[in-house]
Amino acid sequence: MRVLLIDQYAYHRATGHIHRWHFSDRGYQTWGSDTPPRVSYLPLIKESVDVRVSVTAWGQIGGKTEVEIGDVVAVNVADVRSVPLFASVYDVTADEWLRVPLSARPFNVLLIDYVIAGQPLLVREVEHDAPLSSAVTLWRGKAEVPKPQRTEIAIPIRDAVLDFDTPILTERYAGTGGTEGPETLKGTTKERCWGFVPIMTPQYLGIVGGLHLWSVNGGHPIEGVPTFWDRAYPLIQVTGSPGAGQYRVDTATGMIWTGTKPPTARCAVQGDKAGGIWRRYIGEVCSQLATSSGVVTSTDVAAMDATPRTISLHLPAGDTTTYASAFDRLTNSVARGYWDIDNTGTFVVSRLPTPAGGPSVRTYRYSAGETDGLRPSEDSRALPAKQTIVRFAQHVGANEDTVEEASADDVVLWTKEWRDAPSAEDPAIAAAYGTAAKVATVDTALALRSDAEAEAPLWQEELAAARQSYETFVHDGAPGISIGSRLTFEDNIAGFEAGASVVVHGRSIREAGGGAQLFVVR
Repeated sequence: MRVLLIDQYAYHRATGHIHRWHFSDRGYQTWGSDTPPRVSYLPLIKESVDVRVSVTAWGQIGGKTEVEIGDVVAVNVADVRSVPLFASVYDVTADEWLRVPLSARPFNVLLIDYVIAGQPLLVREVEHDAPLSSAVTLWRGKAEVPKPQRTEIAIPIRDAVLDFDTPILTERYAGTGGTEGPETLKGTTKERCWGFVPIMTPQYLGIVGGLHLWSVNGGHPIEGVPTFWDRAYPLIQVTGSPGAGQYRVDTATGMIWTGTKPPTARCAVQGDKAGGIWRRYIGEVCSQLATSSGVVTSTDVAAMDATPRTISLHLPAGDTTTYASAFDRLTNSVARGYWDIDNTGTFVVSRLPTPAGGPSVRTYRYSAGETDGLRPSEDSRALPAKQTIVRFAQHVGANEDTVEEASADDVVLWTKEWRDAPSAEDPAIAAAYGTAAKVATVDTALALRSDAEAEAPLWQEELAAARQSYETFVHDGAPGISIGSRLTFEDNIAGFEAGASVVVHGRSIREAGGGAQLFVVR
């Protein structure tokens, strides 16, 4: 028999300390050999966590990480025979254990003396007769504002990935002139850029010291500005005071000075260089953003950057792009790319494995009653693509305003919004599906043609596979199974009779009866 354990952190109003409370859905005490030893988990949980986390990057265009949240429901009328008179509470701030008296409504002390909204909680599962050291982590998240009723209390919970739904840009122009911009920019968030931006519009700040001043990274360091164009014609970079047709760059601030003001200015930027490091690959840029947000402290991006892909991320002044939206855009620039926060609290950026690309970690059999059976999901792609076009190096603000002296390559860069990297056409798909086989287009944040051309066949492989997504309820709660796990299912539906490999792209945390819903793709 499995026991659900919830460690709920809470802010103690009187002391300002963070305390950790311990709850369960049935009685449980840690072993003497555990850390912490002999701590009773209060059996006050009536309904367990209802959270679903999924990524839809597999074989999808524009997939993203999604979260559905629910409530933890706790009993707030104690059975004195099952709840002790005191709770063992750990003062995290002071590193000491406390004995907190409980009333007939044991949850009242948390509602009155504490703030739990916004505080972390850890959900684990353990066999009733096993030590805490053997517990399996199901989920880490945060509590929201409790909803008390007469005999129960519902605590809405949220996954930590939702903390990334905040805008990246927060620094604002003061509008006082110079590098703080003119009055018209007062209160506007400052622009930023990461990776390599092949072409972008710099932010004009006005005339300073007799020269025209431009900004590309909100006053933060950059690697460089290799090109500055005027109507598709490149200016000459100098180290001294620029004259007509010239520009100077201060890489310590990302500021650019020109001797004259081009009527239509664009530049290529080797972007943000925080800590003296120019980060340009998908994983490392996502990692920098994630840690700078304050949501996470540890990241794991090695799997994504094992195949490095240079990206372009430019947020103009006043932009409201969130961290989550940026992660979606960056990770979905490559086939099967995704991001998530795993059960250790680590921010993960990787690619989902292919179903047949390695061994399964577990087998579920419908005939043995281990699962309720596979059911096709509605989000599956109906028909495969015969060809995929990867679009890269986006030029927001492309226009026809060029000069005769501009080179042919610069004119193309200036006048087209996207560059294209098509995969080869799959003759088998074209023959089998005829006119129903489509040409898929993938908009990416990739900066370089070489990367886009390398990704095109990988995207084509995914979009030609017409992968089928399924959902199913598994009775063991899927302990240790997370996004990216490879499983084998045996079922009495076509293709699964002898067992077939699938990859998990979503799961619920824990449902009634201790089971879990899995979302898998074949």
